[in-house]
Amino acid sequence: MNVIIRADASVTIGSGHVMRCLTIAKKLRAAGCDVAFWMERLEGHLIDYVAQQGFRCIEEAERAQLYIIDHYGLGIEWERSIRPFTKKLAVIDDLAREHDCDLLLDQNVVPHFATRYDGLVPAHCVKLLGPTYLMIRDEFIEARAKLMPRNENVERLLIFMGGTDPTNETMKVLEALKNHHFAHVDVVVGNGNPVKEQIAA
Repeated sequence: MNVIIRADASVTIGSGHVMRCLTIAKKLRAAGCDVAFWMERLEGHLIDYVAQQGFRCIEEAERAQLYIIDHYGLGIEWERSIRPFTKKLAVIDDLAREHDCDLLLDQNVVPHFATRYDGLVPAHCVKLLGPTYLMIRDEFIEARAKLMPRNENVERLLIFMGGTDPTNETMKVLEALKNHHFAHVDVVVGNGNPVKEQIAA
């Protein structure tokens, strides 16, 4: 089966959409699917990274048996416009918006998550809603299985605000922790973070 994933990454969008789609893409490839990514060359894009993962990258619509869309900037009108290029359309969303799709995935736990897309997608749409459908990379599943038991004392803190952190939340947390009492603080930033040198300092 041919699959095209439509997602973008940039300094302002962040990297999360593309990274979670890579998790899906690798599972689809392992199942024998031919997967390509359709991404724009925005500042901070991940096109080269996706290509290094072994996926073909395209910059315009192609025919495919399945399109997967993970993009806050694309909605129902775009979905309708891409219908002639595909047999099935799957959408990954977090915002409870109206969609024209055959499958909708929203992994979030929010109030009324099981019903919040009622009336927003076609009647035939399969809805995969809630944490049962969490998209998580294999390495995180493996790491969780190896976790040591915790005690009541919190001595180590991890700070991670996404791949690009466009509103600079990392520095806000570091400022708030100036007089912290943790034995160790780990700070993770992505290559797309525009102030990573300042954070390192």
